[in-house]
Amino acid sequence: RRPRHAVGERERQRAEALALAANARLEDVAVTARDGAVLRGWTFIPATPNGRSIIFLHGIVSNRASMLPVLRLFLERGYRTMTIDARAHGESGGSLLCRRLAMRSLMPACSRAARRAFLG
Repeated sequence: RRPRHAVGERERQRAEALALAANARLEDVAVTARDGAVLRGWTFIPATPNGRSIIFLHGIVSNRASMLPVLRLFLERGYRTMTIDARAHGESGGSLLCRRLAMRSLMPACSRAARRAFLG
């Protein structure tokens, strides 16, 4: 089954333009949830980070690219940022779950991925 709200070339170009405008590095990230589902997203690392990080999660009817406008506000202020496609959205695998179960599965994996991406 095709994921809902696919991430296309246009969304990738928007992410690249944001990284360039904010003097940040854009990287692809893959997060493995407890059940083995691979969730995909982006990290943005500013040239001069302020030492703080934020993980952005999109709503039910979108994908990670929908978070770019709000992410920009924090990125421009030196926050390291990550945005992830929810299960069965964008480029992420897995099946749809109720929001509560999805968050329980996603947040520990995102936290581990953010530590690796942002702290080395």
